[in-house]
Amino acid sequence: MKKRVKSLDDLEIGIEQLLLENRYSFSEKEIDLLKDCLLALQKKNFNDHSTTVVKVLELLTKLFVAGDKLKDLF
Repeated sequence: MKKRVKSLDDLEIGIEQLLLENRYSFSEKEIDLLKDCLLALQKKNFNDHSTTVVKVLELLTKLFVAGDKLKDLF
């Protein structure tokens, strides 16, 4: 069973592991988007988690859109 993300810290750890394992063939754009997510999570405003969540969701949406467009090319 897959682990569920319970906090922003869990999401940060998960993204770090994705990048460190290097098992996936991410494009440079996808890697940059994941790194941007990490930066947003590391700079999170403890008084306003919603701003951080919105920023990370925006970046992850761009990542999934980029990945989906890449599938169409093959």
